Amino acid sequence: MTLGKNLIVKSISRLSELDITGLIGKLKSNHGAKSIEIAKNIHSLWKKMVLYLSDHDRLSTLSDHLLDLRNSWFWTLTLLVAMTPLVVFCVSGPPFVYFRYFLASLYILFLPGSMLIEVLYPKREELDPLERFALSIGSSLVLVVLTGSILDLLPTGIELISTTLSLAILTESLGILALIRKNTS
Repeated sequence: MTLGKNLIVKSISRLSELDITGLIGKLKSNHGAKSIEIAKNIHSLWKKMVLYLSDHDRLSTLSDHLLDLRNSWFWTLTLLVAMTPLVVFCVSGPPFVYFRYFLASLYILFLPGSMLIEVLYPKREELDPLERFALSIGSSLVLVVLTGSILDLLPTGIELISTTLSLAILTESLGILALIRKNTS
């Protein structure tokens, strides 16, 4: 028996809070549909934003958030932000200079804007991956120019050390804000 999406929405509206497993079991027993079909329909409704699914396993402390596997992107970002200045300052000759170029390009053209986009749009379904990528590159270019403009006003000026460290501070700060936004929204 096929189970229509309207029937799922009506069934959900009549039920009190229930987890996905309980919902699938309830719909399966009441309507005789297959579990996989129900799960696909629920997923489709969630993707179309007809159905809102919440995570009841909310983490309570900052350390819980930091150690949660869903936030591994934050540790990857932190590693890249820490590793890039080290590579930029320590590597000057082949063959590792190409790794330096790759990391520096990622550091300038993608990471700052990516973190800004994560702060502005913390939920995955708010933007398509291609939109997120394009906005990240454009935002990075704007943030790097703004950082350079601010550094130009300072007595130190635009130098390799000040630019690299300023971008590290900016990117990591935006990453922390994105982590907070993703775990509170």
